[in-house]
Parts: sequence; structure tokens; C-alpha cells
Amino acid sequence: VQVVKTVISSDFSSITLSGDGFSEMRLGPINPSTLKPFVSVSSLERFISANSSNKNMWTPVKTAEELVQDEIEQLTGQKRGSTDRFEAAVTQLEADYSESESKTFTEQLREAELIASGSSKATHLIDGMATKNGLDRAQIADNIIAKSPGFKNELGELLGTKQREHYEIDAAIAAL
Repeated sequence: VQVVKTVISSDFSSITLSGDGFSEMRLGPINPSTLKPFVSVSSLERFISANSSNKNMWTPVKTAEELVQDEIEQLTGQKRGSTDRFEAAVTQLEADYSESESKTFTEQLREAELIASGSSKATHLIDGMATKNGLDRAQIADNIIAKSPGFKNELGELLGTKQREHYEIDAAIAAL
């Protein structure tokens, strides 16, 4: 049994075989995708052109699956960035309101619309607000109704932007 030591240079520029009973043998440049020597100068040149922006620098060869996975990871990162920008913008939009107050917006608007329509249904939230802030129920209802469209519009635009970005990214991923 003869032991052969195979050494491939780190830049794939050569392969060296050595072992008992024969002298060291050095082969030319190695194709990293096959780990075999290039069969011609033109095949080496084609490989370098296809896989390196600088012909003096080797770049790792990636399979098509690896390239697709890299692209998916990049697009997924863009999607996370889109969500982060949306959350930051919503936080800015809601900066004047506490989280607890924000949770009451839907009920405030429902009650304000009841008051504006002249309904006799109970409006406990606005009644409590009127008791403590010195404004009458109608003034509070008018303020809530006046602010609601602007807030909803801004929030809707932010959400629409985020959704569009996500749709575009999802379409790009599906196209891979």
C-alpha cells in the first residue's frame, strides 16, 4: 500500500502530490468546483472571468442554491428593515399618547360618534373624561372626531408603505 499526500494550495493555484517511492509532483491550477486541474488555459481563463472581478484574486465559487439562499437572506433583511422603519414611524406618530391611552382610541371614537349623533347610549369613557378635564362631552367628542381622520390617514399611509415594500420583497423572493 502506497500512501499519497495531496496538498491543495489555499488559493487553488496548484496541487502537490507526494508520497513513498516517488518524488513530489506539482500540478497546475485547480478548478475549485471539481478539485481537478484545469484542462486548458482557455478553461482557466473562462473560470476566472466568471468567478472573479479581479483576475488576480480568487473568489469562492458558490452553487446556484447558495446564491439563491444569499439573495433570500438579503431580501429577508430588507423586509425586517421595512418593519423596523414602520414601527419607528408609528412610535413617532403615537409619541404624544401613552400606550394605555392609545388602547382607548377605538372606544373614544365610538363614543364620540354616539354623542355627535345625539344618541342616548352610555358613553362612560367620555363622561369620565368630562368629569375630570373640565370640558363638556360635546367638546371632547368634537376633538376626538376632528383628530381621528388625520391619525388614521397617517397610520394608513405608513402601513401601506410597509405592505408595498413587503409585497415587492415577497415577489422578488418568489422569482428566485
